[in-house]
Amino acid sequence: MSEQLKGVLRELLPAPPADRGQEPSTVFAPTAALLDAGLGAVPGLAAWTDPAAADLPHHGRPAPPSVATGLPVPRPAAGDPATPALHLIGALDPRSLLARLAAFETASVEVQLSRCRAHLELAGAGPAEEALAVAAGLLAEDAVADWRLVWHHGLLALARSAVAEATERFDRAYAELPGEVAPKLALGYCAEQRGDAGEATRYYRAVWRRDRSAASAAFGLARLRLADGDRAAAVRFLDGVPRVSRHYDAAQVAAVRVLAARLGDDPPGAEHLNEAVRRLGRLRLDGGARHGEARDRMTAVLRQAALGRVLVHGAAGLAGGETLGDAPSERSLRRLLESSLRDLARQARTANDHGVLVDRANAVRPLTFLRSR
Repeated sequence: MSEQLKGVLRELLPAPPADRGQEPSTVFAPTAALLDAGLGAVPGLAAWTDPAAADLPHHGRPAPPSVATGLPVPRPAAGDPATPALHLIGALDPRSLLARLAAFETASVEVQLSRCRAHLELAGAGPAEEALAVAAGLLAEDAVADWRLVWHHGLLALARSAVAEATERFDRAYAELPGEVAPKLALGYCAEQRGDAGEATRYYRAVWRRDRSAASAAFGLARLRLADGDRAAAVRFLDGVPRVSRHYDAAQVAAVRVLAARLGDDPPGAEHLNEAVRRLGRLRLDGGARHGEARDRMTAVLRQAALGRVLVHGAAGLAGGETLGDAPSERSLRRLLESSLRDLARQARTANDHGVLVDRANAVRPLTFLRSR
């Protein structure tokens, strides 16, 4: 309980600098997962070839089943007989992990919890629930009060998209662990998924204020601000992800996409597009290469957004340069976007995608008038 009190007290203190290492949780293992469904990724070709693809950028809110496998998980209990061996197994794909776990002969709650999570990664909610039932049987009368089971039942509920049930489970975990970040992150997501922006903001802010390495909270806050049409605030949260974070590059990609996004019916402003272009040159894409497929797709995103603005508001305020041309205009942007789409056609892996991209390039090409003699 002393660790939980320390955690609560840390939330009452001023926010730590972004580059200061965070005190690790004693009960939850760190996760490398980012709770994001594409806002922080360079769009694939489907953004141009698939009619069902959403307008850029995707809102980025992940589906409940993906969050079920992306939230932090409890550290193995020190007193469990299988814990030393589980530490030795390390990170495996879920099928390989299940094969290893099947070799354990000792009755172990931690083995069953690991089985539960592996089945969730394989979209096997039924076997995951069976593993939890075995774990509960091993705990006997202690099962009701064991927060690990409560947490895993919350993950199982998310895997089934039962967000209301997941909220109830994570609320119980939060009551047991008020100083931990993980329950707040889970509750923030559940509130966001339910459409309760106020509660989602409260939980995400609590996480973000406490731990600037929790990029999932920054992305959650950015999504909520995007939903409100507050582009600048969304970018500020994304810019808050520290350079030392494994998710820094994703946050910077997301910021560029937000700056170039159409929010509602209105295209981005010239100042937003100019800033997006400025940032594009700083993005680490294609393994750090100056040119590559990912950079070509991001360039196409910005040229498409710029043309969309020019068609509604004209080219006033757009800065010239390599991305948008020396003197941006509808005609010049059409030529540049045509060139980008032909570059994307060379990335196509199927004849159909190649044809769609070539057709789009032809459709956007500026009209050429031939003078009769």
